[in-house]
Amino acid sequence: MLIIVFTDAQPSWHCTNATICNHNSNICSLPKSAWAWDDECPHHTIISEWGLECSSAFITGLPATSYSAGCVLGGFALATLGDSSLSRKNLLFLSSLVMCIAALCSAFSTNVGMYSAFRFLYGAGRVSITTSTMVLLIERVGRRRCSQMGQLLFDFFTARMLFLPAIAYAGRGSSWRMLYIWTSSSGLLYSIIAYFFVCESPIWLFLQRHILDAMAVLKRIGSANLIGSSSLPNMQNWHENQVQSKTNPFSSLKILFRKRWAVQRLLAVMVPGVKRLANHTVFVDLPLLGAKMQ
Repeated sequence: MLIIVFTDAQPSWHCTNATICNHNSNICSLPKSAWAWDDECPHHTIISEWGLECSSAFITGLPATSYSAGCVLGGFALATLGDSSLSRKNLLFLSSLVMCIAALCSAFSTNVGMYSAFRFLYGAGRVSITTSTMVLLIERVGRRRCSQMGQLLFDFFTARMLFLPAIAYAGRGSSWRMLYIWTSSSGLLYSIIAYFFVCESPIWLFLQRHILDAMAVLKRIGSANLIGSSSLPNMQNWHENQVQSKTNPFSSLKILFRKRWAVQRLLAVMVPGVKRLANHTVFVDLPLLGAKMQ
């Protein structure tokens, strides 16, 4: 989200013809020959490259709006796949891959419409990464380290936000396209590492009746003290006596509303979530919108 602060920003400009131009002039009322951008690179942002300095707030804010719409649609479309047919690991890999490919394709956009479409795909892929990562981490460390691992995840999120300005500063003399290429390249590397080295969710394997695979994952990530020799044969016997059930992508949603305690916990979690959304709107979305409307 914060990458648009650098790629979609309004660059500063200066007058080249003092007779008809001064620092208080409206750039839209001046001829092109009377002013120029301050940046050495004429294509530093999408505003300067595509000549959007006099476009409406709807046009300049379309990429950010498309990103938010992609997050909403991706959340509804992919939320149930992690608990059903796709699995948490595959959802993490697919979401990361879609996000990185969309970011890489954004670097080759030729107009604001194409750029906004890729920003929409970027948002759709990004929204499931945090939840999938948190679930896989918590299942790996257990209940005792659950809170610490959740905090560690958000610490890395903060570090990522601090690392992005450093990349933008390093490429301050280059085109905005290079920023997308640099960030997407590291994301593609992460997708490959996640696909080959991240373990599948044992809970998902167990619920999908892949008991042998679940036992293999537990043996890989667990210790001898946690996985005793008596529990694994019981799981294997349960697997042999069960009939493969048909996968329903909305089964977890049905269970959620069927259990009263689950609904109560969901509402308890949503309260701080709404507060976080309000803080994000006040401190991130509104300042970005105000900058676009100036």
